[in-house]
Amino acid sequence: MNILSAENRQKSEDWRRKNKRPLKYGNPDRTFQQSHQHPGTMEPPPDEDRHFRDEHYPQRHFRQTFGHVMNQGGNLLTPDQLKKRNKKTHETVAKALQQTFEKLDDLRRYCFVCERSDKVNRCARCQMVYYCGQKCQKKDWARHKKVCKFLSGERIDQVTETLPVQNACHVLKPGRTWSKPAGEVATWADWLSINPSVVSEIQRNVPSMVEWYKFIGRPTTEAAVTESLQRCCTEMLTHPIVIGKGLVTFNVDPRVKPVHIHMVGAAKPELLMSEIDTTKELSAMFPNHKGMRILLVGPEVPHKLAHGNPPSNKTLSKGKIEYVYSNELYHDFVHRYVDHDRCPKADLVIALHPGLHTEVLIEPWTPTINLLLDRELPTVFTMYNVAEYDDSLEILIPFRPNYVQSGTNPFGSLLAKQTPFDLNQVFASNSYIMAIKGREK
Repeated sequence: MNILSAENRQKSEDWRRKNKRPLKYGNPDRTFQQSHQHPGTMEPPPDEDRHFRDEHYPQRHFRQTFGHVMNQGGNLLTPDQLKKRNKKTHETVAKALQQTFEKLDDLRRYCFVCERSDKVNRCARCQMVYYCGQKCQKKDWARHKKVCKFLSGERIDQVTETLPVQNACHVLKPGRTWSKPAGEVATWADWLSINPSVVSEIQRNVPSMVEWYKFIGRPTTEAAVTESLQRCCTEMLTHPIVIGKGLVTFNVDPRVKPVHIHMVGAAKPELLMSEIDTTKELSAMFPNHKGMRILLVGPEVPHKLAHGNPPSNKTLSKGKIEYVYSNELYHDFVHRYVDHDRCPKADLVIALHPGLHTEVLIEPWTPTINLLLDRELPTVFTMYNVAEYDDSLEILIPFRPNYVQSGTNPFGSLLAKQTPFDLNQVFASNSYIMAIKGREK
């Protein structure tokens, strides 16, 4: 998420293109926003509604604009079917698709080696990185070959994320439960095997999607589209499953007692999770649970949410998942609420992509990390890629955390994307994980 206004963001993009410079920040949903936020500020962010705006997310904007005409009752129309229904609408959709993919390509249309922006051609394999000629391409191949396969998948995923077929309804149907205990489901393959209804729903629109791929000029197979849809599904559910697996890791069972989960440094991913309520997956993981309350806490939480749904000691309802909000740094929240018995302490603390690997962010995180370790609160941190993970491990050495689990996350998102500041690196939500409790003895 970007805290710049739309106007200033556009100025920044225009300057970059004019000066032939790549983006100089990490994942725009998190790293750029955090690195420019004053760590101690309690002022409301400019334009709080920006969490749910789409000017900088052309695929989401396309889905929300044309979903109602392209998807009828959950069934995606083919290009020919849409044309038969309304030729003018078909032409409008075709033009909008072209503009959507042009916007996505504009961010990459420069030679990745010399940064020249005229007369460039794509890598023939992944078509996601540009070069001005064979000399620059050969120079970059040693690095690019490590991610070329992943980027080929992202090119397919670009279309999947654009077409209006991905929504939460088919994976969050009321009453669906995991047929195995959460502790026995170890991978996404395991998750798919116990959710056959989800698999059939995913495959329902694959033939129509293949027709759209041909129409756009990116023909592919039904198998490739199915895999892409599954990757998108993992992106939707990685956050709630990370929460659920965190509960399993620390032996916290919501079926035995009500559970309080604190999501620290909450920003756009957590807010969107609460908006579309993907945490219903926790009810599928732990059927007949005693109730869960999820606190989103951090300076990026909108004031209107914090005022409307503040933390409390209210009794949790069986089988219900509730959200409460607090607009402050976590250590301040604990001293103000938990220490004064205004709400229960956390059974689990989650920090998604906190940016501990950066010097800019480790300083404001230091009081919270010390509090988590001193009070031995079960805590889970996640990272986007191995570089963030390795740097975070190194930065945390002086804190002497006791690691319960660390390494690759089997329930990290499979929807890998290019890192904007380095097109030969990829990131994906929750790719790496650290579970800590207390300090080393």
